[in-house]
Amino acid sequence: MKTYRSGFYSVFFLLLLVSVGIFLGLIYEYGSRSSKNREYYYHQLNLYDEGVSKIAKACLQKYSLQECQTLTFTLGNYEISLILTPQDSQSLLLDSVVQTQDLLSGQILRKVSRRVLLLP
Repeated sequence: MKTYRSGFYSVFFLLLLVSVGIFLGLIYEYGSRSSKNREYYYHQLNLYDEGVSKIAKACLQKYSLQECQTLTFTLGNYEISLILTPQDSQSLLLDSVVQTQDLLSGQILRKVSRRVLLLP
């Protein structure tokens, strides 16, 4: 009877040890993947945000301020919104939002910025 009990405890301990190891490995793997993925998304958000002022200037060169005052478009998984607000005769206030959804975690990652555009 004692041999069955010690064997049961050994098997139970072995299964517990293996399951804890697998659980810690999954946490380590998904955690590092998620942080690397998030770094990639933030880098892309910054790149798209840098190009927003060029898009606004190109729109103003081709169209009027009324048509370019609010712009919203999608590039791949990234949603970009622009709002132009006139300040005086030589400057505009550009508010921009670039956002996407992290595919691993489901979180919405967003970059909001405000710039002053000087008109020629």
